[in-house]
Amino acid sequence: MNSAFKAEDITLNAHQWTFEGDCKLLEWMKQITENLESRTNKTTEAFDKLNVDVKRANIALDNAANSLTALQYTQFVESRCHDDDETIANQAEVPIDLVKVCI
Repeated sequence: MNSAFKAEDITLNAHQWTFEGDCKLLEWMKQITENLESRTNKTTEAFDKLNVDVKRANIALDNAANSLTALQYTQFVESRCHDDDETIANQAEVPIDLVKVCI
């Protein structure tokens, strides 16, 4: 579609406008409409795909954050268990030493 050529034709033939000119103008307007609708649909599809991709990235980021939080909690619990094991071991050793001293 050569829109510059069509626009020039319209302006050049404006003084002797006919029904045929109306038909050509209608066809040209239909082509413009179809082109605009096609481009709008492609743009809408691209935005929809972008929206899906952004949502997927957001979900992946949330999953990574949750995994890191779970790892942090696991490490905290392991650290506490390790500290508690040392405390229990130290408590178990103290009475044995006292018993040996008393004997």
